Amino acid sequence: MGRSESQMDITDINAPKPKKKQRWTPLEISLSVLVLLLTIIAVTMIALYATYDDGICKSSDCIKSAARLIQNMDASVEPCTDFFKYACGGWLKRNVIPETSSRYSNFDILRDELEVILKDVLQEPKTEDIVAVQKAKTLYRSCINESAIDSRGGQPLLKLLPDIYGWPVASDNWDQTYGTSWTAEKS
Repeated sequence: MGRSESQMDITDINAPKPKKKQRWTPLEISLSVLVLLLTIIAVTMIALYATYDDGICKSSDCIKSAARLIQNMDASVEPCTDFFKYACGGWLKRNVIPETSSRYSNFDILRDELEVILKDVLQEPKTEDIVAVQKAKTLYRSCINESAIDSRGGQPLLKLLPDIYGWPVASDNWDQTYGTSWTAEKS
């Protein structure tokens, strides 16, 4: 029996040793910090790229204006030779200056287009317009009705003058009231 006891004394029991907390090596810490910094930089760059405004207007109005500028240019002319023709040659080819005008520009074209639009707006009667617009439309229609203007003559104005201000010449007997001493400067 002694033998079995001695064997027990000799054998070690493989008991688990308490594990020590592993520490990161300086290389692992450096790599972790580097990965974290790169991640922050990448997120920042993506955010900046998503909100980046290059300062170029991309609205439909800006695109139309740019197209109009390109149409007005004459790319066949060397800008150093004749800059005016380079910048405005296309417009000059497309637009003829009317004989009745000494000048003609984009402002004249826009004015003509605006007159057409205003004419359409003023000729179109709408009951839902505000009172001021209805009055403007009535005034416009009365001004363009030449047959009514010709048939009335100056009577509407002559009826209105005494109500506004007593103008001596508009009365029937102005020469009896004022005589030959009346002058426009005194009244």
